[in-house]
Amino acid sequence: MSSTAVRLIVVLAVLGVAGFFVVSTLLDSGGPESVTVEEQAAPEAVVDEPVVAPEKVETHRETAVAEATPERNVASAQPVVEAGSGSGTMSGVVLTRQREPIEGAKVTLAIGPKNLTFHLPSSRKRTDRSTETAADGTFTLEGLAAADNYVVIVEHPDYALAEAEGLTVRESDFTLVPDIILTDGGRVTGVVKGPNGVLIPNATIELWDTLETNFRNPGDKAPWKTTTTDASGTYAFTNVHFNACEVVVSAEGYATASRSNTTIFAEVGDRELNFELSLANSIRGVVVDEAGAPIAQVKLEAFQLGKGPADRGMSKGNAITDAGGAFTLNGLATGNYNISARCPGYSDQTHVAAAGASDVRIVMQRRGGLSGVVKEKATGQPVTNFTIRVLRRHADHDPAPTGRTERFSSADGSFTIDDLDPFNYVLEAVAKGFAPGRSQEFFVQRGDLTSGVTIDLDQGAEVTGVVVDSAGAPVAGAKVKLNPNNFVHNTILDIFQNLPNAPTKHEWSTTTKKDGSFSMNLIVPGTYQVEISKAGYSRKAVNDLQLAGGAPLDLGRQVVSSGGSITGNCREPGGKPFSDGTVHCQGQNGSMKTARPDYDGRFEFNNLEPGEYKLTLQPDKMQGQPVNPLMKILYAQKTEQAVQVREGASTQVQLNLPPPQN
Repeated sequence: MSSTAVRLIVVLAVLGVAGFFVVSTLLDSGGPESVTVEEQAAPEAVVDEPVVAPEKVETHRETAVAEATPERNVASAQPVVEAGSGSGTMSGVVLTRQREPIEGAKVTLAIGPKNLTFHLPSSRKRTDRSTETAADGTFTLEGLAAADNYVVIVEHPDYALAEAEGLTVRESDFTLVPDIILTDGGRVTGVVKGPNGVLIPNATIELWDTLETNFRNPGDKAPWKTTTTDASGTYAFTNVHFNACEVVVSAEGYATASRSNTTIFAEVGDRELNFELSLANSIRGVVVDEAGAPIAQVKLEAFQLGKGPADRGMSKGNAITDAGGAFTLNGLATGNYNISARCPGYSDQTHVAAAGASDVRIVMQRRGGLSGVVKEKATGQPVTNFTIRVLRRHADHDPAPTGRTERFSSADGSFTIDDLDPFNYVLEAVAKGFAPGRSQEFFVQRGDLTSGVTIDLDQGAEVTGVVVDSAGAPVAGAKVKLNPNNFVHNTILDIFQNLPNAPTKHEWSTTTKKDGSFSMNLIVPGTYQVEISKAGYSRKAVNDLQLAGGAPLDLGRQVVSSGGSITGNCREPGGKPFSDGTVHCQGQNGSMKTARPDYDGRFEFNNLEPGEYKLTLQPDKMQGQPVNPLMKILYAQKTEQAVQVREGASTQVQLNLPPPQN
């Protein structure tokens, strides 16, 4: 697939047109299932899964749309990760458009995606590192671990959120962040009326950042902010920093309505979204099982089908069944609705009904389950503490993770897993002191318990070696990991595997000791690629590594080198330095690196493996105006240069932007 085609797919995914297809296809079957193990925290130790009481803890969860709270920022719902420690320092200044310093702005450090083009905001992970700007607008973050994908997020109540991304920090080095300019941002305003133009005060208005929330799990979603209409039915959101938004309106006695605005290719501006609410209607009914028995605590969501007048928007509602299985979906406009029903133990069900219906009957089917035992392969003795991952077995593809993981503490090694839809499954067990093991493939019947599933565990394989530099000196702290054989980094997979709802994939990995040695054990026998990486050295990959049980496989001395580098500068059509864009460096081995030019248009890629690379320049703005992703592709084509990288050498490049495209 060409790089242009790849980028087009990602553009569609960002717009939501192909997002579901790309995510489900690539994450389920886009490549070999990565190996899984309890991650090794030190070269000689494997981190054990803690024993959890009671005997079984179900880690999957039922989720619902989060309730909005006044002035709640969606960032508060995001998980916070540890930034890690190191010796790097980052500093910058926060200013107004008039270049005046801004005091008291909150500066938060985030971990961004590895690829800067077409990434999704929800792929960023905020860290626990933050500070505030001083009176002169400056800020400093110290003790940072080396990384090349930091994002600095700046927030102040009087301005729109702003950020600087693609920031690189090196060990014992100082990184100067480009000046961060805070602006007033955009405004989203409107008037809410009822039939015959009646103004509606105290209506609840939610503003959603759709690119931030669309790829999150339902329980992690929240509106960016919530407000109410004043006496004249008017609402306003100020300092809005995003373009792709949804406004949801609700008021007592009226139908809910939502309208979206997806002008994501333009600079953030003002938008007016007015609403004319109709009188509320409802849908009433009951949810039962196949035998006609009522089902309580079923969560229902109704979404209006078709498209009405622009100022009516789309109506929706939600409800939960009572002890008798009855439900009422209130706040609906006239029209037909798609109703989704979800309940633990039952397969999701959909039903179409019209607003005003009072006799809707939704029949849900019971899911199935399975039971089995985990034991030692050599002795047949039960394994008492273990984790089970549920994998789906698709035709012609390796088993893919479902996101369902459960931990067990069982004296006889037994386990039971329920609430599974009919499908072909494979189970994977992980336990301290053993390599991961998998069950045979089996089919779960609806409403039935599949028994007799067995998972045998053994100590698996072990690999050892020593990492040295080109002078033969040991390299300490290098990361050594196992990949599927002939593994090639995939840009699209890298993007979507960073999303919050992507299945977790563990890995066999460790770091080298002071003498450069490493050891990994408890590995499932097979054929692998070993990858060695460390800042200051080019990545090294060795394929066709045959691992089997028994004696450890010694890889001997693995030599890593500093590789080559590419340095260059970017120029505008008139010859002036250009900095408002991204330089992409793509290798024949599938690697992709990105860099932001500095104020003088200079950029640099270090520690590249020898070989040919393609460099392209994609502007974010031209003549002060945002460039949409499709136009970025055209600029990339016109600026593309092939560069040969040689060991120990630096190649000079100049990337010249063509005149603005019409």
